[in-house]
Amino acid sequence: MASARVGIVVCGSVLPAWQHRIVWELSQGERAALALVVELAGARARGTRGFVFRAYERIDQRLFGAPRDATTPVDATALLAPVPRRSARAVRRSEGWDLAPRDLEALRGAQIDVLIQLGGGTLAGAVLDAARLGVWTFAHDDDVRRGIAPLCAEVLRGDEVTETRLVARTGAGERVLYRSWAGTNPNSLARNRGAALWKSADFVARALRGFEEGREPPFDGGPTLERTAPAPRAPRARDVARFAAASVMRVARNRSRLRHHERIWFVAIRRRRAEPLVDDALDGFEPLSCPADRFHADPILVHHRGAHHLFFEDGDRASGLGAIAWRPIGTDGRAGESRIVMRADHHLSYPFVFEWRGAHFMIPETSEKGTIEIHRATEFPLRWQLEKVLFRDVVAVDSTVLEHGGRLWLFTAMSPGGGGLNDELFLFSAEHPLGDWTPHPANPIVSDVRRARPAGPLFWDAGALWRPGQDCAADYGAAFWLSRVDALDARSYRETPVRRIDASWTPGGVCTHTYARAGDFEVLDGRTWQPR
Repeated sequence: MASARVGIVVCGSVLPAWQHRIVWELSQGERAALALVVELAGARARGTRGFVFRAYERIDQRLFGAPRDATTPVDATALLAPVPRRSARAVRRSEGWDLAPRDLEALRGAQIDVLIQLGGGTLAGAVLDAARLGVWTFAHDDDVRRGIAPLCAEVLRGDEVTETRLVARTGAGERVLYRSWAGTNPNSLARNRGAALWKSADFVARALRGFEEGREPPFDGGPTLERTAPAPRAPRARDVARFAAASVMRVARNRSRLRHHERIWFVAIRRRRAEPLVDDALDGFEPLSCPADRFHADPILVHHRGAHHLFFEDGDRASGLGAIAWRPIGTDGRAGESRIVMRADHHLSYPFVFEWRGAHFMIPETSEKGTIEIHRATEFPLRWQLEKVLFRDVVAVDSTVLEHGGRLWLFTAMSPGGGGLNDELFLFSAEHPLGDWTPHPANPIVSDVRRARPAGPLFWDAGALWRPGQDCAADYGAAFWLSRVDALDARSYRETPVRRIDASWTPGGVCTHTYARAGDFEVLDGRTWQPR
């Protein structure tokens, strides 16, 4: 469609910081023209939060709140000054608030494509059809309109994931435009809400882009791992007390255990089997040796000229600082001596190695440096030199490359707007590893903490292309999903999650987050509790 004419509904010029960012992006006019501001009078949100809950919110914000708080009030007067503005009177209906007839007529006359509600009570009635694509609203704002703290019920209930949704409402009903799932912060209402709000600030632009490109909603890269959650209700004093007590006990137990134990990563290997991994029992993996003061993770296996090469993160248990190491794998599956092949003054991990036209390249994770860098082997497998910084000023992890359909595809988990780093998967393509990488029009192609972050190379098995993706809902690297890639081209990406693999393949396992195969072998990493 042509550039959309967007109207926004507000109750004043002061907006929460996350909504201010939505308005700022709309004002830049890349995919839409901010054409009208409707200032609504009389349609305030109803309900109040209890004294105990409000007191707990203040304490929680003071202890755990981020410096860049998504709910901080920001004055948007200057930002909205160039935009036509109309005051409108709200009229109460049984199911919500409508506009007075004269205001409705003026809104229709403005020929608005989308009306985005950022303030006021729930809109209903004729106003839902005054804009061509309806009224867009965030599901968590419905909680606010009912006087319930948004995105807090999931924390109080102990849910593993917190869902955020942008929906379009018309007279014909409601449809979801964009959804995302983040891991619920078990201890802090402020942190859980803040990360979800900053991420949801990007949903409007993503939905507008989807309509512009002629795609059908939802635009979040489904299908989803469905879950049913009870409708949120206003928390009572005993709910808050129960949650506070459980949080204190949980933190105390963790601190007590961490005084004497720590969770250590290791790498395991087995010979490949004929049975597809999606149906495999996952037995027979043998841990590789690791020095007592080190941990090994993120294994990437390469088969080159009949030999097997294992690259992995070699980390120092005391400092946590990682370097990139290599070990040869013999024909019997035994690993030779480990050697460091790349070290830096910042953390290195996930050494993604791939061969392209006779040359070997490595993209190690350099998120602490804010880059995605590519190295070329000058003497494979031991010597590498930096060839190019592919991306600067990004927070990106576990970059993974696939050659498919005559192009190279780079999958990487990113957090461009301040949400969780494990939540969203972005895709780029290029004709050459050192060329310009073009963002996929459907980015992010996955917005779900349960399968977004890469968990190793994509691979073909039983006639299908599979992508391992980490499940970080309950814990970082707790498990990974095998998702079947159903479409991958310059315009579309679709995958279907088929099997979740947890750490039960190893005795005492608590996490597993990288899988790779090459030649005759396959490797996994695992994490177990070990004495300090």
